[in-house]
Amino acid sequence: MADLGFERYEPANIEAFGFTEPEQQASILREVTEQKLGTADNGQNFSAIHANRDFGGNSLIVRPNSLFGSTGNADQQYIASQYALAFPEQGYLSIDLPAHGASDRLTKDQRKDITKGVGSVASIANAQLEATLDLVPDMRDITLTGETVGELFAVEFAAQAAEKGVRVRRLFGFDPMGMEQRSPIALAGRYIADAAKSRKERRSESDVEGEQKLEDAFSKEFVPLVEDFGPIRTAEPSGHVGLMARERTIARLMLRKSPATRDMGMEALEAALETQPELRADFIFAGKSSIGRLTRPVRDELQRLQVETGGRVQFDEWPNDGQDIGLARHQPRLISYVKDNQ
Repeated sequence: MADLGFERYEPANIEAFGFTEPEQQASILREVTEQKLGTADNGQNFSAIHANRDFGGNSLIVRPNSLFGSTGNADQQYIASQYALAFPEQGYLSIDLPAHGASDRLTKDQRKDITKGVGSVASIANAQLEATLDLVPDMRDITLTGETVGELFAVEFAAQAAEKGVRVRRLFGFDPMGMEQRSPIALAGRYIADAAKSRKERRSESDVEGEQKLEDAFSKEFVPLVEDFGPIRTAEPSGHVGLMARERTIARLMLRKSPATRDMGMEALEAALETQPELRADFIFAGKSSIGRLTRPVRDELQRLQVETGGRVQFDEWPNDGQDIGLARHQPRLISYVKDNQ
């Protein structure tokens, strides 16, 4: 297992990326608050944020959003701004899942893929890839990054990108899903308990040193800025229940067919390493999370791939992190890691 430097990326050691001049601030805020629509070959629309659009190269950072994330929300706009500031010479694009934000619902074929047999999200990832190419037709050289479910879609995205002529150089997965077979009931119980504990810690401001500083960078410094660029939201207007009412298959995907309870991510990783011969993949497991677990079977499989690919796969555990590693306030940490290792 590689030492990917947990201590270096602890909250106390990280500063959020900031604007350096008024023109830069206005340009980035305008881009991250404009929800774009990309269309897949099947006609399905996906909402997205496309930042650093004026960058002349075809190098792009692509971040598939996770469950309940929406590019119309302030947290996703903040994440996009942090990537744009950290990588001024690369474009950035985040893309929503079906039924999230302004994206269309799942297609009939996608519902069938999720619910039949062991289930698959490959058809959704392929449509996301096509929608991304619709927004950035000259995309040829990309870095992929994502957390939890977003990481799973990033791996599937990488596995299919070569067929579209897109080279994936780096893949960064944080608190990755889909690495092992596990019980959906046990996962759901632990997830709910961990989420309640995390909310209690945030309310009592008992987070570790540096977390309040990162929270303030988002909620006290960034959110007031975007208020001048139109209405903002901090969650889906209909909430989790409303989203699942809009797309009932999502409830099934979360529970009975949850990607977190199967090893489809590990299978997609093997395919991505085969189809993308230059790909290097890094995975960070949050040690206190119930979602991405670095168990013995997962470690064994990653070590096998590490050996077989000559070190193109690296992984580590950040032991003091919980399942809120993907929240907006923690993105400067994750982005700093991507910036240092890209």
